[in-house]
Formats: sequence, structure tokens, C-alpha cells
Amino acid sequence: MRPAGGTWQAPVDLSAAGQHASSPQVAVDAHGNTVAVWYRFTGPDTGPSTGSIVQGAVRPAGGTWQAPVDLAVGGNVFAAQLAVGAQGDAVAVWNRASGARSFVVQGAVRAANGAWQEPITLSAAGGNPGNPQVAVDAHGNAIAVWSRSSDSSSSVVQSAVRPARQNWQAPVELAVDAASADVAISPHGNAFAVWHDSRGIAQSAMRSADGSWQAPVDLSAPGQDALETQVAADAHGNAVAIWQRSNGTNQIVQSATYRAPGPQVTRLRLSPSTLRASRWGPTVQAATAPTATQVSYELNAAASVRFTLQRYRGGRRVGGRCVKATTSNRRQKICTRLVRVRGGFTRSRAAGTDRFTFTGRVAGRPLRPGRYGLVATPTDNGRTGTPTRARLRIVR
Repeated sequence: MRPAGGTWQAPVDLSAAGQHASSPQVAVDAHGNTVAVWYRFTGPDTGPSTGSIVQGAVRPAGGTWQAPVDLAVGGNVFAAQLAVGAQGDAVAVWNRASGARSFVVQGAVRAANGAWQEPITLSAAGGNPGNPQVAVDAHGNAIAVWSRSSDSSSSVVQSAVRPARQNWQAPVELAVDAASADVAISPHGNAFAVWHDSRGIAQSAMRSADGSWQAPVDLSAPGQDALETQVAADAHGNAVAIWQRSNGTNQIVQSATYRAPGPQVTRLRLSPSTLRASRWGPTVQAATAPTATQVSYELNAAASVRFTLQRYRGGRRVGGRCVKATTSNRRQKICTRLVRVRGGFTRSRAAGTDRFTFTGRVAGRPLRPGRYGLVATPTDNGRTGTPTRARLRIVR
């Protein structure tokens, strides 16, 4: 271990002496808690053919390593992989022998500050799935991918999803005649899987948070023998894939970048949508209207949201445009135009739902009676999302 700004401390043994242990994996959450897994042989001294188990150990932030525990016992277990979410939710996956020349993919979950749960078989029977990979987002949602033989000459890429604090869902097929899958997930749940197909083309599929896998797209050009695909995702939902390919003479490494769209306000509501501005005083029309409304909205990613208002005003149609009416004659008010209200306010929030109270005042000034649109425009990391509007009425 090396503390921030410090030096490496003396090594400590995690696995017990007396048997071979191999292929360790390690991950750290946002608080500094560390989880490690590995597989440990159980035979006399001849390797995994005589049996192996998966073990794990935890090191709380600022503490010492706890004693290892068995995650999977019995049969041959190998190819363990580990992922830990920002809040400490850990998921381990591995291959396990289920009979003569037959394997399955299994997984176990450890909630933050909890204990490892019993392992669950993720893959369907048959097909000898292998090389499982796993990723976990900040909320504890997990996604695993692996390659599975479909017949004697080809394989498919499959995936299973585990929503936070729920059960694993049935596996789905992402691609045919494909292998060597890898997966990454952003903190907010946008997932990316990559692999190479039988044509030697690197491919990728994306799964939005709470959505389903989209159709795969080609990343590399045909005839380049792409191999060893890997992918990583950042906190803004961008992703980078890399792979090895041939240029006819040498093997080179290539990369492709996925640029996420700007953050989005997925829902904007005002309750109630009619209120009375305090400056104008009550009348019979506004006797029951409140002087404030509750604004709620949802963000698909962390962002700063700029709130502005537009006032709906009557106008007349001139050359296809709605312009200010130059007369009080109601017959000329045949269209509606939007006039921006000067001023606004900004709220910076993480992904999810936010609520606040709006009293009908902007830049310290109360809104005049009329019809308005409250406009929410999210921005993050130089990207601007699509503005979302909700209607508001001020009465007096």
C-alpha cells in the first residue's frame, strides 16, 4: 500500500500459506476501501486441474487487511475478475467447471460494508462461456460480459445485468461470431461493451442507464485483424476503446472515442403550475392561488442547470414571423411569441432528482401576471444539453 503523498509500505501476505494462489485482482472505491480477489489451488501441488477456489479480502480505508474468505468452493474455479463501485459495492465474476469439459460464468456481490453473498450462475447451461469481465457504477448497478461457444466453430458475446440491490437478469446476446469481450460503465450507468468479430473487426455496443443494449457498431476497418479489445469510460459518459490490429507489416494499436451527448434534463415539472406573485396582491381570481411552486427535475448526469424564463405574448403574423402587435385590436393577436425575461439562476447538481421552491421572482423582481415558460438548460464539461421547458402562469 502507498498512502497519498507517502511511500510504499512493507508487503503483507493476503492468501494463506500452504497452497498456490494466483491471478489477483484489486479495486478501490471513492472512500479508499480496497477489495481484492484471487483464486487458490486446493490440490496437493499440481495446479488448478486438481481444484481451485475463489477467495477475497477487504481492507477498510486507513485500516489493515482482513482475513480472506471463500467466495466459491468446489470444482475448478479460475479467471476471476473484480469491479468496485464508487460507494463500495463489489462484484466478482469467474469461470467454474460444471462437468466434464463444461463451464459456467458465476458471480458474487458484496454490498458496501457488508459480506459476500452466495455465488450465482450468470450464464445459461452449455456453450462453455469464458473470459468474463465485469463493471459497477456509482449506484451499485453491475454488468458482466463474456464469450460463449455457439457451436463447434463460432462463439457469441453475452451480457447479464444486475440492477443495484436486485437479482441478476437473464443473459442477452450482443453479437454472434465474436469473442474477447470487455465492458466499462460510467458512474451514472452508461455501459459500453467491446469485442472483435470473426471478420477481425472491433465492434462496440452501448447500453444507457435503465435501458437496453443498442445494436453493435464497427469501430475498426475490415481486413485489419483487430484483436485484444479493451474499453474504459469516464464520469461524463465518454468512452475510449483500444485494440490491436495489423497494417500488413506490423501490429499496431488503435483507438476510437465515444463522445457522449451533453447532459439532459429528462423531466421538468412545476406543482402547482399557477401561482400568485406577491407584489400584485390577491383578487377573486387568485384567492386560492399559492405564492410559490415546487420545481422538480431529473438529470441524467451531473451538470449545472441554468433556469431562465420566457413570457408568452400575443403578436401578429408578418412574413411568416410572429412580431409584436402594434394595435390593441384583438383580431390582430393571431400568434404567440416568446419574450425572454431578463435574469435567471443556476443550480449545480449530481445526476438524479432535484427540487426547489420558486416564488415567481427573477433577479429580485416579481414576474408580472401572464403566461411563462420556465426553461432549464444543462451544461457540463463544455457540453450543453437540449433546453427543457415547463409552463407557468402568474395571476393577480
